[in-house]
Amino acid sequence: LREIGVTAPDARLILIEVPADHPLVLPEFQQTFASIHIEKYLSLQEQEVPDPLKIVLFRMLQEAMNNVAKHSKATRVDLHLRKAEHTVELLLQDNGAGFNLQAVLSRSGLGRGLGLASMRERAELSGGTFSIDSAPGKGTRVRAAWPLIPKPTEPLAEPGELSFS
Repeated sequence: LREIGVTAPDARLILIEVPADHPLVLPEFQQTFASIHIEKYLSLQEQEVPDPLKIVLFRMLQEAMNNVAKHSKATRVDLHLRKAEHTVELLLQDNGAGFNLQAVLSRSGLGRGLGLASMRERAELSGGTFSIDSAPGKGTRVRAAWPLIPKPTEPLAEPGELSFS
């Protein structure tokens, strides 16, 4: 997506505001890489995602889709963005070539998988977890999840319960 100029303000349109079955979801990616079908499963509302997490989700999706386009030889990507109990989860799974994760992570220099490292760093610095599963000939699965802090439904203290003597 970096190559096709999707910017951070587009994150709301791409991830949340457009219904999952709308043809405009990820239009630039789908136009540029027409041979990759994106099956979208978006099952949460925008207001359920904290504002700081929206850009993290977008940037991770951007990197993951860029990796699919550059490396995977996939023809299909399943994209899930959902809320489960008190967690927001991003899951991408492709039917591509897959790779030996240990071999990529053990390389030095530019071949080391800097995109994978940046996705892990983004997830962890924003309070989430990150995992990737891949094997040659088996495709790749990227998962990131973040805990949601429930909003209180009642006041923490009744008026008059606190005293400052």
